[in-house]
Amino acid sequence: MVPKAQIAIIGGGIAGLSCAYFLKKQGLDAVIYERKKEVGGRFSTLKIDGVYINRAALMFSKKLNPCFSSLIDELGVPYREMEKSKWMVQIGDKIIGLNKEGLLESGLFNSEEIKLWGELQALVQSLNFDYATPDKRLLKWHDMSLSDFCKKEMKFTDQMINYLAQLYASFQYVEPHELAADKGLFSIAYSATPTFTPVRGMRDVALALKKRLGEEVQTDIHITEVHYKQGNGFILKVKRKNNGVARSEGPYKYCIFATGQRMVRNIMPEIDFKVHAAKTRGYILEAICPQYRPYELIIFPKKGNKHGIHGGEIQHLSDGRSICAVLLYRHDANLGAIFKEYKVIERLGWSPAIGVMPPGGKIVDVTTNVKNAFVVGDFYRFPNLESCVYTAKKVANIIAKEERG
Repeated sequence: MVPKAQIAIIGGGIAGLSCAYFLKKQGLDAVIYERKKEVGGRFSTLKIDGVYINRAALMFSKKLNPCFSSLIDELGVPYREMEKSKWMVQIGDKIIGLNKEGLLESGLFNSEEIKLWGELQALVQSLNFDYATPDKRLLKWHDMSLSDFCKKEMKFTDQMINYLAQLYASFQYVEPHELAADKGLFSIAYSATPTFTPVRGMRDVALALKKRLGEEVQTDIHITEVHYKQGNGFILKVKRKNNGVARSEGPYKYCIFATGQRMVRNIMPEIDFKVHAAKTRGYILEAICPQYRPYELIIFPKKGNKHGIHGGEIQHLSDGRSICAVLLYRHDANLGAIFKEYKVIERLGWSPAIGVMPPGGKIVDVTTNVKNAFVVGDFYRFPNLESCVYTAKKVANIIAKEERG
């Protein structure tokens, strides 16, 4: 079969969808192959009794996520600003609002420590996180761990690091010293700058992209192998789930992998693509937890934390129930230690493509060792949704430039 489009995209998450969208804007058609029935990947939302809870990606910042912010505005997806007064951290039995007043009332920090915390937030607000022109200070600090940065650059006490800094980078199954300073600063920056979330959840972004792309998006299709021959292009072995019949499709001039590292290696082993990956798990659950009623976001520090829960998003129902998307940083987390009355609605599994670059690590580029094969996703220095859209736009521009000659 000779396709109309010259470009195949494997994966219908935000990276694959936005890459096809940017290509279309440049007059280039692509075909997206998505393994699941629905597009979006981690951009999916659960609706319960009129309340929307995000399965993974939660919020964005116009400063920290300029590519994504531009995209969501183009798509016309409605969003709201998140109330920072509704963020809290639980240390032992104490619930502390993540603001100056809450920190003072906790009695855990003195005025000098709270002043230092304010200085870190001011520093974060002064940084340029734009991937296209990264702040030179970030490049310098990237060789330090988050703990070293807070100790040496900010003069934080150990208690401040444990309860105010490290908690932002503690939700993945890796040790704290493996987390690069810019990863931690990037996460902390969400607490220091205005953040937003789509009114009906992140799934709205994926659905808006799918609507723009139309028939370019094909779901319920499993790509088992990709083969490349010089001068012939990419041939995909495709298994459509509605009939279970395997067949070959192609040739495609370009092939874009918008999927996790493991899937890239499984589908096309000759691609040399490696990122330092961390797996994250979680649950969406229904709970009775009146102590959390005033809050939308809860975080638990790692220090002294025996239950293994990091925290997450909460939405409250009028009948006293709360719906929570909870992240874990330990596989054997004890949900009952936090939510005494709860019912698990569904288990979450994050993409293994989440890139946590260790201090001194190297940026993985979108190009690969195979001609015209590209990788897009959230592996490009900083984690979170900006990297997906940034790498998608970068690949689209490379292909468009080549096609224009």
